[in-house]
Amino acid sequence: MNFPTKEHWKSVSKVSDIERGLDFLLAHYKEWGITSIAIPPLGCGNGQLEWKVVGPLIYSRAKQMDIPVEIYAPYGTTPAELTTAFLEKAGEYIKPYSGSSRNERLAFNPAWVGLVEILHSIKEQPYHYPVGRTIFQKIAYVATQQGLPTGFSYQKSSYGPFSKELKLAESKLINNNLLQEERLGRMFEVKVGPAFKKARSRYKSLLDKYSSVIEKTADLFMRVHTKQAETLATVIFTCAELKKNKKGSVSEIDVLDAVMKWKQRR
Repeated sequence: MNFPTKEHWKSVSKVSDIERGLDFLLAHYKEWGITSIAIPPLGCGNGQLEWKVVGPLIYSRAKQMDIPVEIYAPYGTTPAELTTAFLEKAGEYIKPYSGSSRNERLAFNPAWVGLVEILHSIKEQPYHYPVGRTIFQKIAYVATQQGLPTGFSYQKSSYGPFSKELKLAESKLINNNLLQEERLGRMFEVKVGPAFKKARSRYKSLLDKYSSVIEKTADLFMRVHTKQAETLATVIFTCAELKKNKKGSVSEIDVLDAVMKWKQRR
């Protein structure tokens, strides 16, 4: 058994879509005459969802069926994550982040909730541009540069500073229902997820600590479209790099020259 878990092949699968699909299956499998069924790890793989999220969700519906059900996990899943005890778990799958390594691939950094808070602040404004993947990337850069401990490292890219770690972070945020992506014309709009309200309360002390960074970043991107976001992030990154590597003050001409050289290399 399989069904669509995302609107576009480039997007991340939605836990909510999988949940709706499983509920629909549970409600109709008898009238369809299904006498046994095998369920794959829906949304894992290219969908970027994690088994620790999908597995318990599938199991919670499968155990309500009075027919034989086989559940398949992704290749390489640990034996511990195949047990009934693991699959009986529900809801709480955020693993604390120690901050000791950027390679903690299974960790969730609470500072990332600050990025969702910035997005929430922007969305609360009556007039704002939709936030796509590119703008969200630049929001994360500016917030990191201002002191939010995201753990991201940035380097020059075609459209401004870029961090490969952000893609993993976005997947974690989507897995935890803190972010959602929706197709909007030719772009993917990044939206606040349904679990953010609970996370906002849980990480209130962290959000309060970095409230100044969050407010400044949200204010900066409040009326910014994609090309403007690329430009401002590029200028901020360039200025920071020049200050780090050049003795004395950095002039506007220095920044302009450095940006032009950067863009010419594209």
